[in-house]
Amino acid sequence: MVQKKKNKNYPIKQSILYNLKSKNKLATLLDLPLQDLKALQDDHFYSCFQVSNGREVQHPQDALYKIHKFVNKLLSRIELPDYLHSGRKKRSSITNAKNHLFSEYKTLTVDIEHFFPSTLSNKVFGFFFNCMNQSPDVANLLTNLLTYKGYIPTGSPVSMNLAFFANIKMFDELHRFANNRGCKMTVFVDDLAFTGKEVNANFLSHIETIITKHGLKIKTKKTKFFEAN
Repeated sequence: MVQKKKNKNYPIKQSILYNLKSKNKLATLLDLPLQDLKALQDDHFYSCFQVSNGREVQHPQDALYKIHKFVNKLLSRIELPDYLHSGRKKRSSITNAKNHLFSEYKTLTVDIEHFFPSTLSNKVFGFFFNCMNQSPDVANLLTNLLTYKGYIPTGSPVSMNLAFFANIKMFDELHRFANNRGCKMTVFVDDLAFTGKEVNANFLSHIETIITKHGLKIKTKKTKFFEAN
């Protein structure tokens, strides 16, 4: 598989995945014959099991796992918005939380329900086709290789980055909404936090409306308001 130089993150248009118009070029990039790539679209190449909390895990196997790992490497090199704290160096759930500590305003935390399985293949295709400017056949093949039964698998190395990029329009819209109201927003995978003067029940209602518009739901039980300081 073609390796990118290990330097600083680059804009999306500099990604080797950007403007990919040929399935044969994709096959060359992934170092597999095109026929083998097409065969790997089958969901039988996943190991599926349940963990102790009842969560279903879908883990790609062998050659498919290598593809997921390689695509994740490429996605992880793309420049990310500053509000995102997951999937990047020197950021963590701790840096995410630190952005909201000891504020003079309230903080709202929101979880997205079933984030990976609720991110469907049409969103993944939309990312590759619209944001990555790939041809429909390349975007479709990549989507089929990276999704399981029409959604993002929970046990893949590419899942976290792919779910973010597949939902980037929603995250950016949420960030614009918060920013326009003088509020700070941070994201760690599917956990969102907002701090600011206008954070209240009405603010939450608007956040929920945006998330619902993009085909996802909030986990009501985990929605919390924290008082100032």
